[in-house]
Amino acid sequence: MNLSLASIVGIGVGVVVGALGAGGGILSIPFLVFLLGQNAHDAAAASLVIVLFSSLISLGLRRRQVQWSQGFVFAVISMVGAVLGARLNVRVPASFLMYSFCTLLIAISVMMFAKALRSHKHPTDATATIDPTNGNVAQSRPLWVAAIAAIITGVLTGFFGIGGGIVVVPILVFTLGFTMPAATATSLLIMVITAIAGIGARLGTSVHIDTALILCFALGSMLGSAVGSKVTRNMKDSTLTLSFAVLLALVAVATMLLTALGY
Repeated sequence: MNLSLASIVGIGVGVVVGALGAGGGILSIPFLVFLLGQNAHDAAAASLVIVLFSSLISLGLRRRQVQWSQGFVFAVISMVGAVLGARLNVRVPASFLMYSFCTLLIAISVMMFAKALRSHKHPTDATATIDPTNGNVAQSRPLWVAAIAAIITGVLTGFFGIGGGIVVVPILVFTLGFTMPAATATSLLIMVITAIAGIGARLGTSVHIDTALILCFALGSMLGSAVGSKVTRNMKDSTLTLSFAVLLALVAVATMLLTALGY
């Protein structure tokens, strides 16, 4: 029963990952904990495996929107933080992990709501140059800003086991000036690389991964990603951003309530 449920839930998670370029970890972790009986630390590790496979599928389908050079450099720097975050994860209580996870979701949700409102009121930015090929905003940012953002992204990715998309997308938008479509596509590349680093850093620890369960979840997620990746092609930037913000807020509230109730 758990394997069938894992497959069904995986499909839903995959659709979100493919559509938003993020969300795999934020949905995987609550479902793994509250529906499939995983503890918080095992769920964080398992979610990285799931995000890795689903992101690979979506990356192939959205490769034309990916900013490969910037994304690869960002991901390599993030790997350092991912290893540190993964090692810290196994040293904190499960309740602390879940509550801090909810806090992160709420903070990013507020940021994305603000971004959506600004995009709705001001559809174009006179200071930015739009590349019609992929929708990226070409804006220069200091190298140290990108480096610090990448390290912070890596730490959060490794600590929470969220793959990085939930953190990478806002950072690419706010610090590197990407539009939402370009950010969601490039985040898939970064998620693949940082997920591999986060998984590797957990080797040799007490974390256990239920291989059969995660395989069913991952296969479902990969299937869902193939569908979800086509959803955003005709969506407005502000609509995509708002959808992301609403998703984060709902997951944060539900997870906090269930954790407080002891589920």
